[in-house]
Amino acid sequence: MRVTMDDGVALEVTDTGSGPGLLLVHGFGGAKEDFADHVDALAVRHRVVTFDHRGHGASDKPDDAAAYSLDRMAADVLAVADGLGIGTFRLLGHSMGGMVSRRVVLAEPEQIDALVLMDTSPGPIPRLDPELAELAAGIILDQGKDVRWRDGAVAGLVARAQVQRRPTATGGATMAAIGIALGVLNLLLSTAGVFYYLSVESSASP
Repeated sequence: MRVTMDDGVALEVTDTGSGPGLLLVHGFGGAKEDFADHVDALAVRHRVVTFDHRGHGASDKPDDAAAYSLDRMAADVLAVADGLGIGTFRLLGHSMGGMVSRRVVLAEPEQIDALVLMDTSPGPIPRLDPELAELAAGIILDQGKDVRWRDGAVAGLVARAQVQRRPTATGGATMAAIGIALGVLNLLLSTAGVFYYLSVESSASP
């Protein structure tokens, strides 16, 4: 099924089982299927809801980078629960989904009965060089996504661009840019907007 957000973006949602609501929130580059192996077991005692974040999986993928942020995704979680008529619920967030879930709890603590944070952190990675994040995201945005580069080709492209733009950069800095680019490459099913926004947001302090 699909649930439409207040900005018109529709998210693909699954709703399984009955009992206390349990929303499972996937990470960056993931999808609701990340939890597929566990839904049936959890649904024995819970109403289990999974969904694809905007820009991921079968959900809408707006082109505007402004349509993506962790706060926006937190609002989406609450909107999914509301759209399904779920009042209070239990919440599990994995990786970036944990960052989103944390924002959900801070925004609406009275709606959350329990919280599980899985392989995550309080927010985007601190002190990551914003220029490196923008470089990597920009390369995928301008070239990598359209031509479906292999990992090695993307790494070489980032390394060359890094040397051209920042001749004094260390090998570690170049590797960081390559790592960011390869992480962004995992989102080939998403739009350029989510590539750019979430990669660059990850360079900001929480």
